[in-house]
Amino acid sequence: MAGTGRAGQAGRRPPLTVPGNGASTRPHTAGSVESSGHVRDHSQKARRRHTVTEQWNDGTPGVVRLPSGRLVRGRGLRNGLPKGQVPTLAVYLTDHRPAAQPWESRWIRWRDFWLPSDPDDALRTLRLVHERGLDERVEVACGGGVGRTGTALAAMCVMEGMEPGQAVKWVRRHYRSRAVEVPWQRRFIRRVHASGASGSREP
Repeated sequence: MAGTGRAGQAGRRPPLTVPGNGASTRPHTAGSVESSGHVRDHSQKARRRHTVTEQWNDGTPGVVRLPSGRLVRGRGLRNGLPKGQVPTLAVYLTDHRPAAQPWESRWIRWRDFWLPSDPDDALRTLRLVHERGLDERVEVACGGGVGRTGTALAAMCVMEGMEPGQAVKWVRRHYRSRAVEVPWQRRFIRRVHASGASGSREP
């Protein structure tokens, strides 16, 4: 899940656990890793206020243009990192903490074929991605890049005013035909709609 704890409250930075080796290492010196799974790069945040980010190139695999014009890349982590541009903000929808990356990233704990462990925090994180997709290179990624990623993209469509059923159809047409794989992922999209998150189609 995407947590809300703050790193460094006691003057310390928590270690980053790299999946698979059981070891802990200190986070990249450019930023800090929050205990909740947020990876924040404060130097990047400062630069963002003073520079214009080049958006995703047309034709970049996995990139969809939402009805508002925002560009978001969906990706399957098992397929590796594509050549070319990298994100300025990535959100990983996985059941384990992702490895540190050179770009800013957030983590939503989300098991395959299930719902986010904390739907409310997941919604807040997806709102952030949607907001920053207006002028940054943002991506959402899960293991295969289909179910959880498709659900996240459909949630952003709902944030732009679509009805849940319409959002699922739109993502299946413009991103992956099998996106949003199970009924409870549809339930999460309905929850986004019920939360009042819709209505921000205009940039």
